[in-house]
Amino acid sequence: DEPTGNLDSQSAKEIADLLFACCKDNGASLILVTHSEQLADKAMHQLQFDEGKCSWKNPLIQGEHCA
Repeated sequence: DEPTGNLDSQSAKEIADLLFACCKDNGASLILVTHSEQLADKAMHQLQFDEGKCSWKNPLIQGEHCA
């Protein structure tokens, strides 16, 4: 949860880059919870929760709603 929330911007970028690189290099998935749209935009797929509603924020499946 919020892996970079309490870091300065440079450290936050380095940690985010490291997390995503490790997942890519190892064929792993990353489940990340954040309020940062900039960090979330690095993800291949996103679920967005807003006012009790869940929706996909992904260009391939835009507009679909979670079950």
